Amino acid sequence: MIAVRVSEVTVRSHRIGRGTRLAFAALALSWMLSPRGARADDVDDPAAAAKKRGDELMLGGKAAEALSAYAEAYALRKDPALLYNRGRAYQALGDYPASLDQLEMFDREATPELRARVPGLVVLMTDVRSHVSTLALTCDVAGAEVRLRDRTLGITPVASLRVTSGKGRVELAKDGYFTVVRELELPPGGSASVDVHLVSKQTSGQITIGSPAGPARVTVDAETRGTTPVEIVLAAGSHRLELTRDGYEKVETSFVVTAGEKRELGFPMERSSTLLRQWWFWTGLGVLAVGGTIGAYVALTTERSPDSGSIPPQRISLGRF
Repeated sequence: MIAVRVSEVTVRSHRIGRGTRLAFAALALSWMLSPRGARADDVDDPAAAAKKRGDELMLGGKAAEALSAYAEAYALRKDPALLYNRGRAYQALGDYPASLDQLEMFDREATPELRARVPGLVVLMTDVRSHVSTLALTCDVAGAEVRLRDRTLGITPVASLRVTSGKGRVELAKDGYFTVVRELELPPGGSASVDVHLVSKQTSGQITIGSPAGPARVTVDAETRGTTPVEIVLAAGSHRLELTRDGYEKVETSFVVTAGEKRELGFPMERSSTLLRQWWFWTGLGVLAVGGTIGAYVALTTERSPDSGSIPPQRISLGRF
């Protein structure tokens, strides 16, 4: 489960529909089902007052403020009705994982009578669950902070986490280690897993490899590492680099990585001699060569009529030797 503070929730404006208003109106009566809730209308009951304030804020479209009021009320009295209300408040804020947590707790702890006051609970939970994905994350270093979409989820090691589905960037960071960033696709109602290896700054460096020629395939120490620009962590020492791109000469060079450094390396690439590489160039040369040979052959083997001599009326002819 993910514990989320109200202050960490992004507040958005929402209009609450008639069905939601009726659901909240029904739950306002549920307080009376508990013997300890007999003073629900008593202004001297802090829990009742906080819950009533939360209901009014929720119906007024102020979900974040309502969460604070419900938290205050629940700290004073563990009434399951508050779990449902908190679930709807988190839903209004777009925090579907927290919403699902609260609704499931309500489903487990509510009495049959209280649960009957929410006939659409199953449909509601199904809808909320369709916006939630489970992230299974493993890391070989303990104590690293896990962030998703700029929000802290926990510290490694972490159990499976419920997160909002969709695309998201997960980051793992710890002092003395290079931060790892991964782009994930978190399936609605499904799960995703990621295994992260953190590398110590004492033994490695972080290098960003680029090229002004544009995207080029990067191979370091005979291992393909992606397309420029690409950021990679390498052990301290010398490394062999190859850059390849269609229409350009291959770049082969080496560079040295220093432990703890973070550096950008740019490698220019020269266009290849495209004229010499084109098939039509060599075909054209072949045609010209063949044509020239045939022309020369014809010129050498075709018998020409003898020209008239310069001393008429005789003709010059070759005699035998």
